[in-house]
Amino acid sequence: MIQIYLPDNTDYEHNGDMVLEPISCECEMVLNDEWHLELEHPIDEDGKFKTIVREAVISAPTPMGERQLFRIYETQKDDDSVTAYALPVFFDSKDDHILIDVRPTGKSGQEALDIMCAKSKYRGSSDITTGTTAYYVRKNLMEAINGDIDQSFINRWGGEILYDNYRVIINQRVGGDYGVRAEFGYNLEGIEEHVDMSEVITRIIPVAYNGHTLDGVSPWVDSPRINSYAKIYTKEIYFDDVKMIEDASEDEEGCLTLEELWHKLIIRCNELFVQGIDLPKISYDVNMVSLEGTEEYKEYEVLEKVGLGDTVHCKHRELGIETNARAISIKYDCIEKRNLEVVLGDYQKSAFDSEFETQKAIESVLDTKSKTVMAERVRGILDAVNTQLRLQSTVAKKVNGRAFEISDLDPESELYGCMIFGSQGLQIATERTPDGRDWNWRTAITAKGVVADAIISGLLSDKTGRNYWNLDTGEFRLSSEAFLVDDDNIEEYVNKKLET
Repeated sequence: MIQIYLPDNTDYEHNGDMVLEPISCECEMVLNDEWHLELEHPIDEDGKFKTIVREAVISAPTPMGERQLFRIYETQKDDDSVTAYALPVFFDSKDDHILIDVRPTGKSGQEALDIMCAKSKYRGSSDITTGTTAYYVRKNLMEAINGDIDQSFINRWGGEILYDNYRVIINQRVGGDYGVRAEFGYNLEGIEEHVDMSEVITRIIPVAYNGHTLDGVSPWVDSPRINSYAKIYTKEIYFDDVKMIEDASEDEEGCLTLEELWHKLIIRCNELFVQGIDLPKISYDVNMVSLEGTEEYKEYEVLEKVGLGDTVHCKHRELGIETNARAISIKYDCIEKRNLEVVLGDYQKSAFDSEFETQKAIESVLDTKSKTVMAERVRGILDAVNTQLRLQSTVAKKVNGRAFEISDLDPESELYGCMIFGSQGLQIATERTPDGRDWNWRTAITAKGVVADAIISGLLSDKTGRNYWNLDTGEFRLSSEAFLVDDDNIEEYVNKKLET
């Protein structure tokens, strides 16, 4: 149902002033960019069209929920219909919530949003745990979140954005990988394909620190996909962190022999191929309406339900390769409740509004290298664990007893949540993903270890009890044999110092 609230009606918890019967109502959502809604309504005898005025609020279904609010900022009227153009109500914060001097310091994403939205009708949620600092002086909330400024939340904390009425969701990633697959390479009017080969590399000539290269007349490493294209794409790549022992500093690892250095270079090249350096950048603009009625339509029908940020596994028929693309833009039919157009490609950050500052930030706003690498490593471990546990839940549907799922889907229930357990381990979740299509798995236990947002414990100890940390009292004990300084236990270290 699509309703409208007149400008002076702010009681959005109840029905609006009028139920509309539009000719069309479409919502376009672009990842980390502007969302907008366009509604066309006939000039009807009942006069419903008269309620479609600037600053009125339209309530319409979107992938984010059945009652999503959009404020009209412009209308156009002709002899047959009136058209309204509207933005999510959260965009009101560009005008009515100014951060005079707000400085979240060393805060996580959730803590920063709480500070930025304080004393307002707006709120935010985020799963970003990295502590970062930003200063907002005389900036509106929209600009502070994703304006083209160095201090913006997206620049400082990173993340991807969803809107849910007066709430903004900024998570490390939105959408999910639900196994959607589609095959492209057909000459179909409803699919526009863009293949960019400019950055493809299928042959790497690796160069280590101090100019060391692979031995022989073929000092390169080839991709497994080297024969997938009409020509070989060769590029020299420098690995300055791969060094011989004589070139390394005290805190760096160095190779004792050239053979060891060559082996490391080959490994690094193959890692780049695994990451997809040998794949073209391919994007697809899929018009579901244009595809309707074609014989191939059923092959792409699954895209009608793809959500913003979702991963789609795209197989290119002619090239014989498979790439992973994300739904970076969606045009949604709010009447039929399905996708009309989907753009699949690589996500690129952009700012909300061209009126924001255009000066580009020069200094990096990322954490130190060690923190960034660790954060990526932790996310990679969690992804791998969840993939394995998701596999067992899939198997459970086929083989009774292999894995089990226990869930309570009632948000009002004290037992709301889900647990999947089986031969590979268990997963526990107490909240859904922002798009509501899966559980947000944050705790996993497998034979290889535990991954969790928080582990509450009183005592961490080894099996013998000789080394422990009592978290309740703060007492910490480490045996002298285990506590090494410069490869000596503490007693040997002290004795050597006394002797000198």
